[in-house]
Amino acid sequence: MRKYTIDPEKLEAFKEHKKTYKKTPTLSNWLNDWLKHCIKPHCKPSTYTNYSSYIHKHIIPILGGYLLTELEPVMIQYFIKDQLDNGRINGKGGLSAKTVEEYRNMLNLALNKAVEDGYMSSNPCQFVQVSRERAEEVRTLSIEEQELIQENVIFKWKTASDVAILVAMHSGMRIGEVAGLQIRDIDLKRRLIYVKRSLNRFKDDDGKYSLRYGTPKSGCGRCVPMNDDLHAVLSVYMESMPSIYKKTEAPLFTNKSEKAMEPRLISYHFHKLMKKLDIEDVHFHCLRHTFATRALEADMNIKVCSTILGHASTQITTDIYTHVTPPQMAREMKKMNIHRLKENYA
Repeated sequence: MRKYTIDPEKLEAFKEHKKTYKKTPTLSNWLNDWLKHCIKPHCKPSTYTNYSSYIHKHIIPILGGYLLTELEPVMIQYFIKDQLDNGRINGKGGLSAKTVEEYRNMLNLALNKAVEDGYMSSNPCQFVQVSRERAEEVRTLSIEEQELIQENVIFKWKTASDVAILVAMHSGMRIGEVAGLQIRDIDLKRRLIYVKRSLNRFKDDDGKYSLRYGTPKSGCGRCVPMNDDLHAVLSVYMESMPSIYKKTEAPLFTNKSEKAMEPRLISYHFHKLMKKLDIEDVHFHCLRHTFATRALEADMNIKVCSTILGHASTQITTDIYTHVTPPQMAREMKKMNIHRLKENYA
């Protein structure tokens, strides 16, 4: 039987032909091509937009000018430290360890592809991790703060965004899911909210931003039960709408042009309300975190809580959105009273 061998010169020529670049590219060039060819065709538009934003606002300004072969672990470590200390675009401090870890993981994926394609001999990211010691707990609203928000929304609401804030606080929905709600998604009779889509802002190829509907982050829809407070405010809110909206696929929350209210406008009104109520150090996602924490404080079944939040697993619910609170510790410590212990062993 004849043995076939590969001509070394032809093999080398084939390798060169496969390469996009004749010379080693800069990290900036590589990341832009990686976004275009590896992320955009295979990921959700929201993922592509987020990755593109991270890369152009944070990674490229610091590391983009270096050739791939010039990158070293110490440079990645410097980048991570800089983001933890000074990563905010507005110059007011650093980013959370969780956010910086997302940047590091994304850069790691891109550089793994560079190694795979032969532009680097090794990936410097694989030797660098974000210190867990820098991790910060997400702010949870106190019950008093929740009551203050609710009182202002129920008795003084002036815009649709006020009601959107209450929906998020009582359902744990993500801001894009709240913005994506339509009239038909609200079933007051069955006291259910159907979460079928998410409205997010995407960056197009020409650099302009546009709003698009997509699937929720988990990839599938879900239904969220209403508690009494949420049912009451949505009943009044929907009753005040023109009857023509109730028979259409109109957005539940609209702007002055009667179009869907985009997430950043809801977020803007949220921060405006927090400033008015003198509630500090919060962002919209704190409403989701607060809902999850209160649910588990009330001994809601972890599987039920995870389903309401739209998580892929209960591990995500316990690891990210909940933590041990002072009331929980106090309640558990009461179990350690001597008379309680005697009852348990009686």
